[in-house]
Amino acid sequence: MNLRDVPRKEWAAKGIWVPRPIYAAKAYNTSYYQIKDSEKELFSVRQGKEDPPLRETAQLLLNAEGINKEMVNIISSSCINFL
Repeated sequence: MNLRDVPRKEWAAKGIWVPRPIYAAKAYNTSYYQIKDSEKELFSVRQGKEDPPLRETAQLLLNAEGINKEMVNIISSSCINFL
């Protein structure tokens, strides 16, 4: 069987693709996750960096390609309320 042989709307029913669980269902338990050495190194590097100012971060998000107008309004109002 090939993905091209089965219409996309039938993937879940045929077991080809399993939809991810809803986050609110508490199916994601990361308490047993083993951190990789590369992640530990990245965390150490990240700790040494300063966070960019909120305004700068918000502006980057607002100028991002593909962001929809509703998201722009949410981000804008959140930043204004925060500041």
